[in-house]
Amino acid sequence: MKTILIMCSNGYFFDEFYEFLIRGFQGKYHLILALERGFWTDKILKKVEGYYQEGVILDYHILKQHQKNEYIKQFQGYRDLLDKLKNQKIDLLVLGEDFIPMSRFLHDQIKELGGVSVVVGPSNLDNPNFYSAYFKKKKLPLENEPKSTFTKTKKKSRLIKKGYSFIRHIKLKLTQKKNILLIYKLIPFLLFRKTYSTNYYEYGFSVGYADYVVVIDSVEYDAIKLLVPSVKKLFLAKHVAWDLCKNCNPIKRDKLLVLVSGAVNGLLPEIKMKRWISAVKDVNLLKAPTEIHVRFHPREGEELKKQLLTAFQEEGIFLVYQDPAQYSIVDGYCDYMGIIGGNSGGLKFVREASREIFVLGIVDGTIDGFHGKATGMGNCEGIHWLNEGSIVNETMLVKPAFASNENPRMVDLLIDILETPENLSVQ
Repeated sequence: MKTILIMCSNGYFFDEFYEFLIRGFQGKYHLILALERGFWTDKILKKVEGYYQEGVILDYHILKQHQKNEYIKQFQGYRDLLDKLKNQKIDLLVLGEDFIPMSRFLHDQIKELGGVSVVVGPSNLDNPNFYSAYFKKKKLPLENEPKSTFTKTKKKSRLIKKGYSFIRHIKLKLTQKKNILLIYKLIPFLLFRKTYSTNYYEYGFSVGYADYVVVIDSVEYDAIKLLVPSVKKLFLAKHVAWDLCKNCNPIKRDKLLVLVSGAVNGLLPEIKMKRWISAVKDVNLLKAPTEIHVRFHPREGEELKKQLLTAFQEEGIFLVYQDPAQYSIVDGYCDYMGIIGGNSGGLKFVREASREIFVLGIVDGTIDGFHGKATGMGNCEGIHWLNEGSIVNETMLVKPAFASNENPRMVDLLIDILETPENLSVQ
């Protein structure tokens, strides 16, 4: 039986992405999981241990979490993982990117031992440079923030701000050059006697270092084809959560989920809070959900949680808090009639998981700029976006009409890559 090594980047991605792959392979292969980075709650780790005890996965390894600047330890962590697997032939590596040198080292080692490496992505249109370059290339309008207007009395303040901005820019460039020298050249040479090149196409996802790249967003697919010509074998698959709840009982769908994204780690301005309250009030009036649940980004701080829960309570709206350490976004998902949220991968997940419910997105709901805009989500088919001043109406709360999706399942694509790559043709 062939062996697949799946690198799981964090706990909530496991729930929303990698677990669907594990289930999809249905015991056809030996699966080894490598759990890296953070937010591995006890609940998720128990789930992984359960899969191990049941024989769904062959083994799993927990990589120690390191700080961003601990480059040597990051390299060594991947090397230690490979040392543990030295007696196990890895036929397929599934990883979330191939642009940082640590990941390239892993891709290199697997390919040198006769395996195949694949980069997969839940959604990676989260890099402003990638975003702006794509829209400029397509000659599409960018949703930039309005330009600031300064009066004559603010000229001095403007000059001071420009000065600080210039200094920050220079410091950033110097830091980048130092890091490139360290992690692309010096450290890998000292550890492995090899160096890695940098190139123009490094937008934070794939640069063509892996054998294959599989994405699940049509806009992202188009953007990579345009911007990263070094990626030769690029494929578009269905979202892993596609129609997760297609067989759910519609009568049970009587709750509303408020999905607060952005990891603000601070307080929201009052004007933003009013927009969240207004949207929920509109839906409550039109659809009368039996319960309203709220789920925050797993990395969110306590300040925003307390602020939002208090603000809704003062408006007479009781929110049932769904602790992300205890409840995955998948848990109880089939009970929701609809979702209200800001720009996030979670919002994309809920849209793909059910084609029956309504999904409302609040533009700049938590953070402003690129990360708060609809265009930062890639393909937003079936999501109604609420700008400042928007009012929710009945037409936004009906089952949306979708174009047919003839793309293959990601699991099926990965199996084809592993078993019959000669039958694959680049789209």
